[in-house]
This record gives sequence, structure tokens and C-alpha cells, in this order.
Amino acid sequence: MKRHFKEGARNIWRNGWMTVASVGAVTTTLILVGVFLVLMLNLNHIANELEGDVQIKALVELTAEQNDVNQIETKIKSIDEIESVEFLTKEEELKNLIESMGDQGKAWGTI
Repeated sequence: MKRHFKEGARNIWRNGWMTVASVGAVTTTLILVGVFLVLMLNLNHIANELEGDVQIKALVELTAEQNDVNQIETKIKSIDEIESVEFLTKEEELKNLIESMGDQGKAWGTI
């Protein structure tokens, strides 16, 4: 066993540049694998976050009757992937727009 360690140390000393090259290659490989792993995990996390934050707004014509709106709402609720459905009138949407714009939204209040 002692002979193997002695022989290994002698070969490392004799082939110094090859030792440096092999250590460099292993280090570079580990760094690249680490970078790709971090990128993959971050992209996966971002995709999962975006998947949960999807909102779709559907506009209904102003001339639509309440019965038509109720039918559309029922059809949308029947889709399995839909978590919630909310119907807002044009007045409620205008109020939300004004609130979301802060001071700049006050101009919309005059319309």
C-alpha cells in the first residue's frame, strides 16, 4: 500500500502539467454542470410561478343581455383548469383602472 502512494506521488511530480490539465478539466466540467443545474432550476421555478399567475380577461359586448353573460360564465366555469370566474361591469372596471393608476388615474374619473 505504501508503495502505491509513493508511486502515485512520484508520477504526479513527474507529470505536473498533465496533473494540472486533468484537475482543470474536472473543475471546468463541475462548474459547467453547476451553472446548467442552477439555470434549469431557476427556469423551472419561473415557469411554475407564471403558470399560477395566468389571468385571462374576456370582454362581453355592451349589448349582451344578462342571460347571455350567465351562459358564458357557466361555460367558462365548466372548464377543468379554471379556478375562478369573476364578472365585472364596465363601471367596476373603470374604478379598478383609476385605482391602479394612482394619481394619473384621476384624469379617467372625469370621463
